[in-house]
Amino acid sequence: MKTSPYTPRRKAARDTPWISPGSPTVQDAVRRCGAQGQQSAVHFFLQRVNGGLYVEREEIPRHGVRVCQSLLFKERASFERWRGDDPIRFEHPLLYGQLQRDAEALWRVESAINSQ
Repeated sequence: MKTSPYTPRRKAARDTPWISPGSPTVQDAVRRCGAQGQQSAVHFFLQRVNGGLYVEREEIPRHGVRVCQSLLFKERASFERWRGDDPIRFEHPLLYGQLQRDAEALWRVESAINSQ
């Protein structure tokens, strides 16, 4: 079985079915942040959707298996519990703070999406 030499590409936020293309919140509904350490790199993709907050967490070690988590949080409290248990809190404290700020900004998009 052959695998493709091409890396998969994520659709742009304007192509997602969760937010209408004409919405003024399309640009504000997506955030990306990441950090690179000596042992691995960690990247987060956050997107505000009608059902809550969609989060992808990808950890790419220098040697070993890449781990990718995809999660949908329907409420802020469950996201905060998950974020508080993530080991990046100690390994990459600046990324941890950035994740908190980005998520907070995306939770505020809720009123703009629901008012349409």
